[in-house]
Amino acid sequence: GCFRTKYDQFHYVDNLSKQATESFLQSTHQQYYEKFARHFGKTILGFFDDERGLYANFKEIEDRGTLPFNETLWESHLQNHGVSLWEDIVNVYGGQESANRQARLRFFETVSQLYVANLARIREWTKRHNVLSIGHLLVEENPSDIVTTQADPFKALATFDYAGYDLIGGINPSRQIMAATFARSVAQTYGKPTVMAETFGEFGNKLSPDDMRNVLRWQARYGTDMGVWHAHYYSTRGDRKYECPPSLMEEPIWSETPNLVADFKSQCEGFTSSSQYDAVYYPVKAIQAAYNPRDPREARRISRALVEKTSSLYDGGIRFDLLDDAAIADRLPRYGRLHVPRSTVMPIKTLEEIERFSYDEGIVVFYDGKPRFSEHDSEQNTFDGMMD
Repeated sequence: GCFRTKYDQFHYVDNLSKQATESFLQSTHQQYYEKFARHFGKTILGFFDDERGLYANFKEIEDRGTLPFNETLWESHLQNHGVSLWEDIVNVYGGQESANRQARLRFFETVSQLYVANLARIREWTKRHNVLSIGHLLVEENPSDIVTTQADPFKALATFDYAGYDLIGGINPSRQIMAATFARSVAQTYGKPTVMAETFGEFGNKLSPDDMRNVLRWQARYGTDMGVWHAHYYSTRGDRKYECPPSLMEEPIWSETPNLVADFKSQCEGFTSSSQYDAVYYPVKAIQAAYNPRDPREARRISRALVEKTSSLYDGGIRFDLLDDAAIADRLPRYGRLHVPRSTVMPIKTLEEIERFSYDEGIVVFYDGKPRFSEHDSEQNTFDGMMD
């Protein structure tokens, strides 16, 4: 595609390409290692990966109406599914019928396999060199955007050593609770020891130490236990001086930083994961199955239902975890109540777990409709019987 990162004359890297990933490692990580190997695992603790993603049709602005694509995708798709990618792409751009849903699910499965495999290559390199691979994905607060840029955001974030998210542009808890809870939920399901937040980017130059303390306490309250502060200027020249104010290098923030860090640590130590959390199903498959790059309305509706549900729970003082299909299979019995926002498509194994949960007196709350379609057409009759 034609997407470029800001201030860069070159097109964005192909994150589905093994060759591009290996070239990236050789030109960045390996260069640091050759010069500073003695510091790895000591002074140099890890590499931070910021907002990696598949930017085709990002926010329906960049490369509008497009899909991520390369030659490897074509070959892998045929090998995985026995169906021509060209045949499936025609259906991806169609309506909301069975053939369209199945084509989109196959497409995203292939994309996810390639993308996650390359993220894992980076993690394997850092592990061999005794450092961490950390970072965060992209637009964690928007389910349809994170699914379309990551294919399966839970599997993508699970490749990092820490589960990370971005808190950017000021604090809006009802909206940003989605991002914070997503990272914490990935950590719980995939066994990550730390929930990390890149914080304070674009918070504005009126940010005060008291503002920072309130944000950090909010993060600690909802399970964040490591901060990566983004609030500094990249340059004093040109447009970049406006990019991410404020600066942590100026007073009064600079002198208050040790106190802020100490307060954050004490808040983290006081955090306990309550057994009274509700569970909210995160309908990754439903968003994938609905996503037409030229007409994303149904995918957006599913996304909006999830945001509305989590915002209403937060505003009502109800704490919750986000469960993908893997978490439903592994952790659902721990909860007393499960919320299922608009999930038009659902794997039958997930539906079986939810049915078992309800038989065991768990409460299931559907929002904006019940599941209608199985992930696989061959299971639809069984699926319909379970929903009757």
